[in-house]
Amino acid sequence: MVSSNAYCDHLKTLRVPRVEEFVGRRGPFGPVTLFDLTIVALLENGGPMTLESVAERLQEAGAHSGAGDMILSLKKSWRRREPIYEDEEGLLALDLPHPELDSRLFTLGLRPPYVDRLPEPPPIEMPGDGVALSLDEVDAAFRGRRLYGLSSTRLAAAVLDAHGEPMTALAIDEYLALLGAEAFRLGRNRWDQVHSDLVQLTGSALALRRDSTQLAAMRQAIRRKAEEELRRRARSENFRKQRALAEAQIAEREERERAEASALRRVILRLAPDAGEPAGVSALDLQAMTIRTFLFEEIEEAPDWLGSFDVAAGIDVRDSLKRLGLPLARFRTVDLGPPRKTLKLNRRGDRLRLTPELVISGSTGIRRPLSDPARIARDIAAGRRGPLRKALERDLISLLGLYEYARLHRYVRVRRGSLDERLPFDWPIAEEELLYPILVTAERQGRPVEIVLGAAPDWKNPWANGQRGYVSQFRWGIFRFQEGPMIQTLDCADVQAARWLSSGASHPISGRKDATASSGSGQASGVTREPNSRDERLR
Repeated sequence: MVSSNAYCDHLKTLRVPRVEEFVGRRGPFGPVTLFDLTIVALLENGGPMTLESVAERLQEAGAHSGAGDMILSLKKSWRRREPIYEDEEGLLALDLPHPELDSRLFTLGLRPPYVDRLPEPPPIEMPGDGVALSLDEVDAAFRGRRLYGLSSTRLAAAVLDAHGEPMTALAIDEYLALLGAEAFRLGRNRWDQVHSDLVQLTGSALALRRDSTQLAAMRQAIRRKAEEELRRRARSENFRKQRALAEAQIAEREERERAEASALRRVILRLAPDAGEPAGVSALDLQAMTIRTFLFEEIEEAPDWLGSFDVAAGIDVRDSLKRLGLPLARFRTVDLGPPRKTLKLNRRGDRLRLTPELVISGSTGIRRPLSDPARIARDIAAGRRGPLRKALERDLISLLGLYEYARLHRYVRVRRGSLDERLPFDWPIAEEELLYPILVTAERQGRPVEIVLGAAPDWKNPWANGQRGYVSQFRWGIFRFQEGPMIQTLDCADVQAARWLSSGASHPISGRKDATASSGSGQASGVTREPNSRDERLR
């Protein structure tokens, strides 16, 4: 139930929240934090707010700062983490499409689950003692159990009652064996010498005495054994149906999100200099795989051209958009800067400062991935267009390598000396499959794949150095790759790109739309396709 609230209307929240509801509350993963309360305050407001306004609203709702300064505490809790960002006017705003916001809305109880909840199964009502046992009841009471505590006559009577017809002792033994029950062999009894009010021998078969006074007690005892198992089976069946429904709905939602993501136009940006008024802007259109550079007076044309894109990526990409005068809320953003500022090296507490160059070179293997800022500054001061254009476009190719690596792995790599660390990279857009499930599927189904190892592939011909083969023994990020007679043991982190080898439609894994390939000729005989892949356009 929402009304005239831009954030809540867009997110389709259950209601417009109030901060007072969440102060001092515990969520499923611990107490509601100041970071969560900041999100709630922005949702309540329906739009961006100043940091001072958020602090005032939280104090009004009864929240307290452990440091005695709410603004300081909010800055420490935020640490410029998604989904909160600072917009072009310096206000705190919510990145509405970011998956982290979706997750926090669910844990705060502000959006419904994406999976429909099936009703609990109705309570089981056991029939009266005048009703014959059913096969389900006997199955629940006897399956997989040790039945040595039941007398042979009561055991036989229960089976006969459920089947509703005479049976030989051997047939009863066979039925119990099918249930996996352990019991004394009824076929070994001398039934002609057994006197029972429940069972009588008729020829070679056993028959139930329907007029027996012990029949009701026998049914009651068997139903007591079966009742709890029948309830457990009902719960298990309900859980199975719930799981199947959840898997179907999740798969449908993920497919829809991937389809929506594939339609987004994406661009990677690189500005020079790193701060202040831009003198050069270079942009790589990931759909057309073309680069366009705007220098000096041409920069005025950049905002109009960039306005057609949906996703912008780059180092400090929001700052880049601000400097170009573009509205941040218009774009989904992928910041290709280091996911954290420093990395702890040892127990002494020594820390390594993470830079974009360190992350790019560690992930892609590109040496000197970014141009020297001092040299760029000299080119700008001298008005040298050629060197400036070349430097910006070379930086873009390095950022493209990091973009593809992070999208394929969902982490980036830091390597320095003996240090080899993987840092999680929060990818804000639903994408096609990651490398990990692709390798699992390739191993289980025996499907061939093509991979690129080592440094980032050439952006114009990414599969020039591709290796084609089969995956086996995929364990803990290490797998064996068989290419013809040669077998290599590889680390997943060394894979720069991967795709299926097939004769049908292409299956890009690294996010690039490339021509399909086969382990033989590259295209199966009799298969035709339009030349709409990136490789063919570049050729």
